Amino acid sequence: MTFTDFLTWGATSAGVNAIVGFFESFAIEWIPGFDACSPRQKRAVAMATSFIVPLACTLALWPTTGAIPNTESLWQATLAGFASYFTGQTAHMRQLPN
Repeated sequence: MTFTDFLTWGATSAGVNAIVGFFESFAIEWIPGFDACSPRQKRAVAMATSFIVPLACTLALWPTTGAIPNTESLWQATLAGFASYFTGQTAHMRQLPN
């Protein structure tokens, strides 16, 4: 997989799920105090990274390929982040404490 392929994959729902899952696993183990955050704060981090990752991957394609991101590619990245976050969280939303 080339770097361009990775960035293209990172802007899809599957890519966002994998990257955010890796980031959260890393954060739990290596960032001091992350485990002490409230569930609401952890969900906010998950939501922020779910939207930042695909948008960053889409924008990073610009210097690597020379193709300027258009409105459609940015919307696709936003929707991938939306799908990634909300499909992962809504199944357990009622049981989660604040």
